[in-house]
Amino acid sequence: MLHQLSKENVNETFQIRSALESYCTLQICKETNSRKAGMLFKELNKIMEKMEKIMISSHSIDDFCEYDFRFHTQIINYLENEQFSSIFATFMYRMKRLAKFSLSHEGRMENTYKEHMDILNAMQSGDVEHIYDITIQHMERPKGINLEDL
Repeated sequence: MLHQLSKENVNETFQIRSALESYCTLQICKETNSRKAGMLFKELNKIMEKMEKIMISSHSIDDFCEYDFRFHTQIINYLENEQFSSIFATFMYRMKRLAKFSLSHEGRMENTYKEHMDILNAMQSGDVEHIYDITIQHMERPKGINLEDL
């Protein structure tokens, strides 16, 4: 159970994440061929390799969560917008707490990995048309799990 978190807390957290991350992933898609985006994709692919190893071996929620948030933080920090980074950091504790609860559900770690790959592949291919929906879907699934757990 998600003690001390209300439905409103969960909804607000995911609304903020969705707004920030969907905007950032869209901007990254628009710059997919830039050197800066290439460096981001290289880093995100390394993170995904680490997540896959954890998912296949230890299945450690704490370790997986660490790389999960590195993935999202890299996306937020890409725009070099101090306000975005600050807002994201403000919600980090709550986001990590919610992520750990949702990742404890059977199959969620594997689904999270797949959703991250979908986001990364869309950004790398410059899929401006679909990136918003792909990013939002990644937020909606754990939000639903967290709300069910209340």
